[in-house]
Amino acid sequence: MVRLHVTNLNQFSALLTSGATKLAKEVHKDLSKDAEKFFRGVAGSVGRSSEYQDLKFNENLRGKLGLATKALRTGGDTDAEDLLNLLRKLKISHRKTAGRNVVRFSLPTLQFLEKKLTHRFTKVDKGSIKSGPTHSWFRWWEFGDRGEITSLIILRQTIAKLVSRTSKRKKSKTALLQILKERSRSGSAIQITNRSPDHNSSIAGTHRIGTTYSNFARIFPARMGKSLKRFVQKNGGRAERLFARRSG
Repeated sequence: MVRLHVTNLNQFSALLTSGATKLAKEVHKDLSKDAEKFFRGVAGSVGRSSEYQDLKFNENLRGKLGLATKALRTGGDTDAEDLLNLLRKLKISHRKTAGRNVVRFSLPTLQFLEKKLTHRFTKVDKGSIKSGPTHSWFRWWEFGDRGEITSLIILRQTIAKLVSRTSKRKKSKTALLQILKERSRSGSAIQITNRSPDHNSSIAGTHRIGTTYSNFARIFPARMGKSLKRFVQKNGGRAERLFARRSG
């Protein structure tokens, strides 16, 4: 049987407190480091998703959203890679609250992404196609258009329907295809403002970012539990040994 002989209770109490403080700091540091690594994985998770791959490569979707090819971008235009760049900008803040060190990890809010991820519409000015006002493509991609698209979106597959509603004296199918080929900033579609919405251009929201955030928040506690277990195992396997060594 192990006997603990204490001759100076105050000294022992101070040693106990000091050891606990050192241990808590090291655990906090280790968990904070792993939490940072965990949240930095958000961008990678989004980048591997099918929704993001469609955003980057699906011409039909890119045309609906109004995303331009690199060669035809103008001021206010952003693209799929800009979304990942923003998600990689994890903000980390440190502060003390009631004697405790608090680390806060902040990912870009959906409102912030909506504000930053924009593109320019096309407008018709005296028969010429020019750059128009700026809108958030992220809002449509994440949440869907919700009937908010107030432009006519001309796609290859909707040209025939557009011609049937338009006087042949104004535009023929051949002429529209030529405009689409020459003037489409997305390589697939033209969004023209101040026109009635094309009922075939409805966009279904992916909710990709909101879902990713929720998934990471859901599994975060379990991740930290595993990190704590690894920390103890790495430092001696038994918490009491770890404490004794740290406080000795």
